[in-house]
Amino acid sequence: MENLNSKQLFDMLAQKLSDVEYLFFKWSGGGDDWTGFEFVNAKKGAEVLNSAPAALDKETNEIINQSSLFEELSLQINSTDQGWSEGVLLIALQPLTEMFEDDSITYLSQDEGFKGFSIAGKNHEEIGGTLDI
Repeated sequence: MENLNSKQLFDMLAQKLSDVEYLFFKWSGGGDDWTGFEFVNAKKGAEVLNSAPAALDKETNEIINQSSLFEELSLQINSTDQGWSEGVLLIALQPLTEMFEDDSITYLSQDEGFKGFSIAGKNHEEIGGTLDI
């Protein structure tokens, strides 16, 4: 399976999940200890879904896990001196209809209208970034 860059990943997800405003995941590990992105919730219309939309199947989740998001943001997760990392990922497939905030692991906030990827996390320090689409 080819590793998709952020633009390719976003386009694939936006087409496959055209009725979903955002997807929200948590993640942990890195390097050899990478556990992948774990679905938390999604917003479809006015409803926040606590179970993954059908189109977010095992294959699609694997594509997200194999993408180059961390490399594109130059995030060094689980390097030798850090030992662990954890965080959250917001994929806003459509412009957010309201401000998004989460502080379950580390603080992530995006303003209404944001569209793209937002990653927040921590290891020995706070890490994160955004990729606007």
